[in-house]
Amino acid sequence: MKKVALFFTIILTSSLMNTVWALGKTGHRVVGQIASNHLTAAAKKAVSEILGNDGLAEVGNWPDFMRSNEHPFWNKYSTSWHYVSIEDGQTYATSKKNPKGDIYVAINAFVDILSDKPLKDGPIKKGLTFYYGDLNTRENKIRLKRFALKFLDHLIGDLHQPLHTGHKADQGGNKIKVEYFGQPSNLHAVWDSGLIDSSQLSYTELVNFIETDNNELIKKIQNSTVSDWINESLLLRKNAYKVGNKHFRYHYYYKNYPIMQQQMLKAGLRLAAVLNRIFKQKK
Repeated sequence: MKKVALFFTIILTSSLMNTVWALGKTGHRVVGQIASNHLTAAAKKAVSEILGNDGLAEVGNWPDFMRSNEHPFWNKYSTSWHYVSIEDGQTYATSKKNPKGDIYVAINAFVDILSDKPLKDGPIKKGLTFYYGDLNTRENKIRLKRFALKFLDHLIGDLHQPLHTGHKADQGGNKIKVEYFGQPSNLHAVWDSGLIDSSQLSYTELVNFIETDNNELIKKIQNSTVSDWINESLLLRKNAYKVGNKHFRYHYYYKNYPIMQQQMLKAGLRLAAVLNRIFKQKK
């Protein structure tokens, strides 16, 4: 029993030590796999043509992995694309917009790229031009599709973690120090990785636990817009910010883990719906 407890502590410590800015690795893989399970034949073919041997479960963590790249694009232009800061009493429409772009702007831009629509002038186009140069070359158009699909996969997952619509002052909970099962962490990290990793399930096991074949439920979840997803996260973040004494243990996990299960399912189903629409339009 002592070895099991120690193993559990090590997992928690390793997953929570650093400041986290995006839904954790396991969460992104879950979202990608659920999306893959619900793609139409046309969408599966298109995704395969763009990603090659990789799948949505494999590439969902790529934008976070690339933050270690020395190119200034990854720490100067793209960091704000992972979230949006909205204050209490505001909506996305009434919130102050980040001039470098945000998750709403980025998702819509990547949908446009995958739909072969012209990329609108703005922070996403500026950042991609800085990174790739001329976006209209044949080589860069191919690269851009791959980039857009990987980022879209990632950002739809991020947006369903409620603190990616958090307060600017505390950086979506990153500055709120807490303890999770006795280990130092922060509120954002708990919601990104802590709750999910505490299940001690692989991403494939998690997919099996939360996947659904309820067509009525699937249609209800998929019948939504990016604005709807933001509004849902804003409602859920009210609970996420209730930190009490900041010492989170089994009661906190019991209360909030089902929320993250629900959000991963929604993110995967909605990613599939977006890709199905895009690649249906193109046929």
